Amino acid sequence: MPEEAGATWLPNSNFFAGREGHTPRYVVLHGTAGGISAAQIATYFQSTQGSENPVSSHYIVDQQGLVVQCVSEADGAWGNGVLSAGHAAYWQHLGSVNPNNVTISIEHVKASFDNADQLSEAQKSASFQLIEHVCRRHGIPMRAADEHGGIASHASLDPVTRARCPGPYPWEELFAYLQHNSLVPAGWRDDTAKGVLHAPNGYVVIQGFRSYVLSHPWAADNWPLENEHHREQLERSNAALGGGSIQRFRKTTLEWTPRAGLCEQWTGVEMMELERRLDQSVGTINRGTMNQGTINRAPTETPTP
Repeated sequence: MPEEAGATWLPNSNFFAGREGHTPRYVVLHGTAGGISAAQIATYFQSTQGSENPVSSHYIVDQQGLVVQCVSEADGAWGNGVLSAGHAAYWQHLGSVNPNNVTISIEHVKASFDNADQLSEAQKSASFQLIEHVCRRHGIPMRAADEHGGIASHASLDPVTRARCPGPYPWEELFAYLQHNSLVPAGWRDDTAKGVLHAPNGYVVIQGFRSYVLSHPWAADNWPLENEHHREQLERSNAALGGGSIQRFRKTTLEWTPRAGLCEQWTGVEMMELERRLDQSVGTINRGTMNQGTINRAPTETPTP
C-alpha cells in the first residue's frame, strides 16, 4: 500500500531493503527527461528489474498532478547513483554510505529529454504537498540541504551526468510554501533568517532539531531543558548508537548521529537502564557501608577479664 494518501502503488524490486540500517535525511528531486505520465515511468522502472541498469524512485509526479509510489519509504530506491566529481560539499560527510540509503527520491515527469519543461500548476501543487508530507513523516528539514539533511537536486549529487536534473524547479516557491506550513508551537518564536527557534523559557532549537519541531505536532509546553550539545555516548541503553548531538525537552529527547540521522530517543528504555544502574550503585554503596560498619564497630562495654 502507498504511504502517501491518494498515490497509486506500482512497485518494483529495484531498492535496498531496509536502507541497510540507515534512515532518510534528504529528499532528492529529479526530472524524468522523457515520458508522458507517472504510470508510464513506473512501468519503465518495472521493466528494468534484473537488467544491467535497474533504476527506480520512491515517487513520480506527472503534469496532471497524479502521484505514483514505486518503492516503500522504508527502503532505498535505486535512483541517485553515486557521488560524482564536483558534488555539493554537504554530501561529503556520507563517506562510504550509499546516497540512496539516506534519501527519498521524487521524479517529476518532463517530456523534454533535457528536462527543460516547467512544472504545470497541478504538478507543482502535488510536488509541494508530497515533499511536505515526506518531510513530516521522517523529520527531514524543510529547507535547502546541508550536512544535517534537507531538500536537494539530483544535480547536487552528480553534476557530471545529471547537471540538468531536475531542470527548472520553483525552489523559492517551495521553501516559501514549506515555511508557511511549518508548525510553530504557541508562544514560541521562529527566527527564519537565522534558523533559530526560540522557546518561551529562553533556550533555543537549531538546525535539524528545529526542523523536526516545526514539522511535527509539538506540544507548546514541551520546552527544551538545555541547548543542543555533543555527547560521546548518547544512550547508556544502546552503546552501539555512539556519539552525536542531543537536546532534552520536558517530554522528549532528540538525538542526531551521522549514521542514524535524527530520531527521538526511546526515553522509557533509557530511563529503565539508568534506574537499573542507579539501583546497582546504591546496592553496592549500602553493602560497602554495612561491611565497613561491621569491621569498625566499637564494643559497647568492656569485656570481663
